[in-house]
Amino acid sequence: MPYLHPERILEEFSRYAVEAVRPAIPADEAFMRGQVGSMASTMRFLAAELAGVDDAVADQRASLLAALDDAVQAVEDPAVRETLADAHRRVSESAGGPREVERVLLSAADEALEAVDALD
Repeated sequence: MPYLHPERILEEFSRYAVEAVRPAIPADEAFMRGQVGSMASTMRFLAAELAGVDDAVADQRASLLAALDDAVQAVEDPAVRETLADAHRRVSESAGGPREVERVLLSAADEALEAVDALD
């Protein structure tokens, strides 16, 4: 199933509410016009918050990949290097929405930390 980017959909609904729905409400229904405007503002806010999640996960992904690269270079133990390389592969191949990618990031980070912690 493709990722639908909910922030884009909310932004489109907001634009539709402001550009089509609000002007269709009679001028003497000021309260209703205000409610549509408020709803549109809320949708824009939610869209921005969701977009922020996407950006944050992308930043976390890049940081984890760089850290795993550094860790592979710094560790000599073959088993730990293999675990770190596998974590790197999983993170770099992760796909889907931000929640799915975030789950992969957390799992890979946990496994890498466990492998490194096992070193004396």
